[in-house]
Amino acid sequence: MSVRHWNGTDSYLRVATVSGESNITSAFTLLSLIYPNEKDNWESLIAGRTVDSNPLWSFGMNPSNVPYFYKNTGNKLYLPDPSVEIINSTWWLIAYTIANAETDHGIFRIAEVGETPVHRAAETSPGPPSTLDPAVYLQMGATDGVDPYYGECYLHAIRDSFLSEADFNSIASTMQSSALVTAGFGGVWRFDQEDAADAVVDLAGNHADIVGSISGDDSNGFQNSTINSGLTGPWDEEPAGTPGLFLRKGGVWVPGIRRKRVGGEWV
Repeated sequence: MSVRHWNGTDSYLRVATVSGESNITSAFTLLSLIYPNEKDNWESLIAGRTVDSNPLWSFGMNPSNVPYFYKNTGNKLYLPDPSVEIINSTWWLIAYTIANAETDHGIFRIAEVGETPVHRAAETSPGPPSTLDPAVYLQMGATDGVDPYYGECYLHAIRDSFLSEADFNSIASTMQSSALVTAGFGGVWRFDQEDAADAVVDLAGNHADIVGSISGDDSNGFQNSTINSGLTGPWDEEPAGTPGLFLRKGGVWVPGIRRKRVGGEWV
């Protein structure tokens, strides 16, 4: 399969204008499907930013490969309790979700692909994060040249509502990106492009394609984006209702039918 690679130093993608269910404030869910490489440092998977500011918030892993959610205002850092380590060189579906940022602390939902998901409440010591300021743009793979992610990422998704344990378990079991759109995710970006110059499309249809170089805070684009074509991956389908990259057969993931997007159509 082909999947985008983040180099751990200066790779990131940007969504310049955040809209709809992706403009998270109080109840929200952040979800990523990743294949991390060895790197003992802070790594941001997806962050919300305003122009010329520190990140409003970020979701990623700490130097011990434990998932985190961080809110800049108040310097509030949330980790799962008890801790869960994300092992390198394997696929993981991870999420942070919260029902009410004014009163709750959030829950981490974590699944090594093919294994039973675990669900951990966030540490309560920082207190509730409080309502987030709306982001102007999203940064994927670094906060902005800081805390860069090192490894492969197949998918990011975001929505402005809580994700239940049952719904996460279903996503982890079926591995269908169409299920994320149906479940109300306002942004669903899949990074299975065959060429680094290929556009990244929001499958939910709420954001402009990510394509070309980043020319400023108000532009979509890539920064040092590359493709890894040597991994076996876990996702079950291409567009909704069609065979895809990998299918579940006899308890294992096997190659399915490879398709690509040409002129807005899957062929």
